[in-house]
Amino acid sequence: MNESYAVAIRILSYREHSIFQLEQKLKKRDYTDDEILETVNALKQENYLDNNRFSHELARQQFNKRYGQNKILSLLSNHHIDGKITHRVMSKYSDNDFIKQAKQQLSKKNYSKNMPQKQKNKLIRHLQNRGFNLATILKAI
Repeated sequence: MNESYAVAIRILSYREHSIFQLEQKLKKRDYTDDEILETVNALKQENYLDNNRFSHELARQQFNKRYGQNKILSLLSNHHIDGKITHRVMSKYSDNDFIKQAKQQLSKKNYSKNMPQKQKNKLIRHLQNRGFNLATILKAI
């Protein structure tokens, strides 16, 4: 475990990682499942590894990059974050926060209410690609 623990500390020194992410990185380095489990448990006990902290940080970063709720939920899911943690993280952001973000994205694209429908549809697709749900987009437009 000493070697895998040292590698894990070095990985975590760069940025936060989810438990799943760290396990994957250790598996790529050919550590056994027992070594990985022991290392992860030690890191969790010492509070170096925490999915709750990782989730809040990931959501904050993505929100600040003006991504929508679907994008954030998808990323949390990709990191195998528990549903309770995901719900707690997402409850920090209101629908109005995401509507405001969507409006800021629209203003960057020179949105006006008088645009032809074809251009509005293009902007709607742009917002959907950034992870906003349709209800939020329609409220922003």
